[in-house]
Amino acid sequence: CQPYQNNPYSGKSYHLTNDVQVVYPDGSIKTKELGVEYDMINDFRQETTMSYRGSIEGNIDNFVAGVVPLMVPSFVNSMNNDRRGFRSAVTCKVINRYGIVEEVYAHDLGSKVGTKNLAYDAETGDVILTQTKNEFEDDIYSMTYPAHWYYNGMGPAYKNYKMRYDNIAFDSNGESVFDNATEWFVPGDEIYCGDEKAWVSSVNSTNNKVTFINEVGNPFKPSTTNQTIIILRSGRRNILRANIGSIVSMSNPLVGLKNNSFSKVVNASVQEFKDDWKTYCECFDGQSDFMKISKNPYAVGRKGIWRPYKAYTFLTNRAISIKNNNTDIRHDGTFVNYSPFWQFNDGNWSINTTNWTWTSEITEYSPFGMELENRDPLNRYSAATYGYNNSLPLSVAANARYAEIGFDGFEDYDFSTCTNDHFSYKNYSGNVMSVSSHTGKKSIQVNSSTDVKVSKQIQSCEED
Repeated sequence: CQPYQNNPYSGKSYHLTNDVQVVYPDGSIKTKELGVEYDMINDFRQETTMSYRGSIEGNIDNFVAGVVPLMVPSFVNSMNNDRRGFRSAVTCKVINRYGIVEEVYAHDLGSKVGTKNLAYDAETGDVILTQTKNEFEDDIYSMTYPAHWYYNGMGPAYKNYKMRYDNIAFDSNGESVFDNATEWFVPGDEIYCGDEKAWVSSVNSTNNKVTFINEVGNPFKPSTTNQTIIILRSGRRNILRANIGSIVSMSNPLVGLKNNSFSKVVNASVQEFKDDWKTYCECFDGQSDFMKISKNPYAVGRKGIWRPYKAYTFLTNRAISIKNNNTDIRHDGTFVNYSPFWQFNDGNWSINTTNWTWTSEITEYSPFGMELENRDPLNRYSAATYGYNNSLPLSVAANARYAEIGFDGFEDYDFSTCTNDHFSYKNYSGNVMSVSSHTGKKSIQVNSSTDVKVSKQIQSCEED
């Protein structure tokens, strides 16, 4: 960077300072550059020119020998060549620095509150720690836990996407051994091996064995040995902005992150995820038979889709101190003790549920991503059904399970094949009329001495 013209600091150059604190998944904290792009191009060129020239020059000498004139010819050849070469090596490096938001101020009715960004996730660059002030000008810290710190399947896909291995042999169980297998493979990886497709079902960290299965869940056995495999879809699903917990405290939580020691905690919450859910074979048009016989959970959509599962809250007493017969509202209200749910031990994150109580659990999802059923700690269920191409709720019920409720307004039969198949009279779509209606535009006609009834057979999509 060049100094501005007529700059009093002429002779010096300046650029943005992009050094920030970043937190790695192992809990370590380092100072790194953020918001800096390096673009470097190396250009190598070589050019060679060669030319050849040749000529023959002739001459004749005349003289007289006595009275006889004689001529003596002579010839001289001329050859030359020219070789010229050019070589160049040019390196062009461009560094782009982007401004990083350090603090944001909010103004309201004459008051001003600032929020500072203190730490960032080393993998994504997202802010995970902020600092603000309360009405007493005391520091309040808020930190979030990125989900990929604990759930490897929610991490960045770049770690093994398009990874290629040559000359791979599979045994009869569909297994193969790789160096540092857990670093490169995760369950759910989709690979191509020749013209065949396979999935990684498990990775053994002890013997570095990776188990592969085919589309129906049997051990993968390629047609030929010593194959080349390429990971075309990573089992790490790139869900990088999901959080698994948060903590609010009056002391910097980064100080105790690695040794699981926190103080002056004001509030804390936690959320678990999982990727093992039920699926519905009737929603896969033309594939219901495949859904019933396949034991590959990734091919039928039972695994590999990460969704929120359980939410927790921390139960403990709050500190109360009495001074001059008055409560100390400046310092009261912090947790008497706090044990983090996500703990870092022996190089890995683990779960400690001491004093943590779950507040809600999601028990069923629609194949299209909507929450269908949940329950609370008192085992009370709530459920909902969806229609209109699975975009709008049809019914919502409290103290009822998904299998116990149903609604049909006869309005959305022209949408997808899976619309409201949970409970509907779609088999009698010919009886739907628009001549009269109640809450919508259509109603179903039931003639005298005829039946219009719904029957559903409950069966598992899996063979067992």
